[in-house]
Amino acid sequence: MNASFVIRRSASADRDEILRFSEATGVFRPDEIEVAREVLDEALAKGDNGPYLSYTAEVGGRAAGWVCFGPTPCTLGTYDIYWLAVAPDLHGQGLGQALMTHAERTIREIGGRLAVVETSSRAAYDATRRFYVKFGYPEAARLADFYAPGDDKVIYIKRLSL
Repeated sequence: MNASFVIRRSASADRDEILRFSEATGVFRPDEIEVAREVLDEALAKGDNGPYLSYTAEVGGRAAGWVCFGPTPCTLGTYDIYWLAVAPDLHGQGLGQALMTHAERTIREIGGRLAVVETSSRAAYDATRRFYVKFGYPEAARLADFYAPGDDKVIYIKRLSL
């Protein structure tokens, strides 16, 4: 880890920077960035009273990484990790790993037993999929043509020990 950082609850002041670096990754389509904005706005507005837990990695006084997760509706102890993004200039510095570790620890602390990640099969997500597998999330399912023709939904699951 080369960058010195702190992970904390996301704040309203982080919003624009989180959306900027999420878009700058070049991975997310405009409609996906819009969903990220909606989820982030709800997390910021509702805090602990909402369905999303949002955390920011701060480097040098700026938001540089973001993870957002929450309980999966109609399950007992299953959590979706909805969003993970790191500023492109800080890729490879360990922020993504630190954010995932933080999310998993938080999920376990609040009684979670299973973490689920869903992502695209598009080539732009190759590094993302490798990251999840390396982090202990085996591919559990693939739904062909889910997002679009030729763009499968790939689902990864990790059992979290309590």
